[in-house]
Amino acid sequence: MARFYRGRALSQRRDPTEPNRGDTAKEGLDHENHNCSATGAGKAVDSATDGAKRPRGGDMRHSLPRPNTGENPGVELSLGDAKKACGKFGVTLTVAGATGASPTTWAAMKQRRQERRLLLVQGDSGELDRGCSEGQDTGHLIVVHPDDPPPEKSGQWLVMDPWCYLPGSRGLGKWRWLDRDDIYDFAQKLGFRFAYTRRLTRIA
Repeated sequence: MARFYRGRALSQRRDPTEPNRGDTAKEGLDHENHNCSATGAGKAVDSATDGAKRPRGGDMRHSLPRPNTGENPGVELSLGDAKKACGKFGVTLTVAGATGASPTTWAAMKQRRQERRLLLVQGDSGELDRGCSEGQDTGHLIVVHPDDPPPEKSGQWLVMDPWCYLPGSRGLGKWRWLDRDDIYDFAQKLGFRFAYTRRLTRIA
């Protein structure tokens, strides 16, 4: 059973880096509520650097020239924004569908995970059974880790849902095993949009 660098799970909730750099309290809360992509990008940096760099969602958002909007109208950040933010920390995040990258398909997503890469996957949280964000039923981003499941979790993938929150912490979340079929349903709703890191470092 192969295991790879994982590190702590991050939460977009109670993020200690929001508000950030002169934000009002309202702006900080608005960012926090929409920081799934930024938090996922922070996890990508952590994973790709084996824990040498551990930015939070607020750090990632505020590395962008327009932290209140990103590249699209509205406060939600795109995978393109996540890629740019990772670049500010010296990490390459590849967005599927771009020139020379993987296509936006389920088969490609499975292949990149099999290559032991960390995935940032966009989808509809209402399809994510037992996910912390299921009740919101909205566009969302989760992080998929390449660890092999233990025998009792066969058919499941290890997931960091940025909406999950570890009570009493400052912006920490939880790793959870979720059914691969539910992740398929989640991702299919938005056309299998995802991004991926380099291959992660094997630790066992």
